[in-house]
Amino acid sequence: MSKKINITFEAIAIKGKVGYASDYDRNGLFKVDLDSNKCDYLGVFENESIDGIRIHCDAIWIDSRVYFIPASGNEIDVFYPDENRIETISIKLPSAEQYSFYNPKFKFVRAVKIQDCLWLVPCTYPGIVKLDTKTNTLKVFDGWIQNCECFFRRGVLVYDKKIIAANGINNSFLVFDTDKQSGEIKKIGKKNKGMMSVCESGGKYWFAPRLQGAVLSLDLTTDEIAEYDEYPVEFEAGRIVFSNLYSYDGRIVFMPAESNSSLIFENNGFYVNKNIKKQYNDSMIEFLFETEKARYFREISNGHEKRKFRAYKENNVLECCDFYYLDDGEMDNAFISYMTINHRVILENREMDYQDYIRGLIHLSTGE
Repeated sequence: MSKKINITFEAIAIKGKVGYASDYDRNGLFKVDLDSNKCDYLGVFENESIDGIRIHCDAIWIDSRVYFIPASGNEIDVFYPDENRIETISIKLPSAEQYSFYNPKFKFVRAVKIQDCLWLVPCTYPGIVKLDTKTNTLKVFDGWIQNCECFFRRGVLVYDKKIIAANGINNSFLVFDTDKQSGEIKKIGKKNKGMMSVCESGGKYWFAPRLQGAVLSLDLTTDEIAEYDEYPVEFEAGRIVFSNLYSYDGRIVFMPAESNSSLIFENNGFYVNKNIKKQYNDSMIEFLFETEKARYFREISNGHEKRKFRAYKENNVLECCDFYYLDDGEMDNAFISYMTINHRVILENREMDYQDYIRGLIHLSTGE
């Protein structure tokens, strides 16, 4: 009997109505039908941990290849859909002794494609990495690091061939010029202790706070900085405030993380966005990915995913959606085979209980 499994993606590359994605919760490569949300299991990333979580942070489709960028993973995985095979590109891994802020579980957050190159944007990796997709050669640019502690977040902005990344642990952000191949860390504001996301609107950069603090704007013409921390009285910030921000119809929309509601900024003030609400108490909303038409999120409460939804860019309307896979034991079979080959003990966990184990053994023995 098949088991319906909801699948979560952060790293997904989309062309038309088809996507190729890396499972957020464990090692798995899927083909995704964007019309039906049904997923087909294609296999595992063999050089990565079989029970790894958030192995990849992003996926980019270039020509006939999909590049999967590591978060907790240790390599760049290159998938060839027409041949159903994976190649790997090794990355030089730094040591924690050299960089105290480096966390191997959070290497990168995004990849940016400019011409034939991919620019890997770090989370805690000490440098921006340039990947030439014609030769698969890598070059690390780290002259901008100096004494900066890095914890850059996923809401990265690409503007005029510049990569703008907000630092989640202080009031600094990275500006990396891909033409000049050089970066600079800039400080902004006094009422901010860490930022989650950045967007551009009205000739300004807008920064959403990750930790409690002010929303910031930076005028690109005058360099004038404005700080806004007078929130509506009914707004409760929580520990992690916002998950994402974006511009819609001349307004700035702030999606909650642990805060109790979404906000809209307009005419130099905030108001509660009643069209975007949390459905669960003490929950966290995470930004996952975006397509040409929508931004995708999920809501988690007490450590369990409660719902996925998307916000359409055309009208900012929300719609619930679930990506799913009908598992007949094939995925469990791959898990069991990997653990057996590598002489590892399988413990019952939230991803595999005894029924999953039995179904995997049946699939292993029958091939069906």
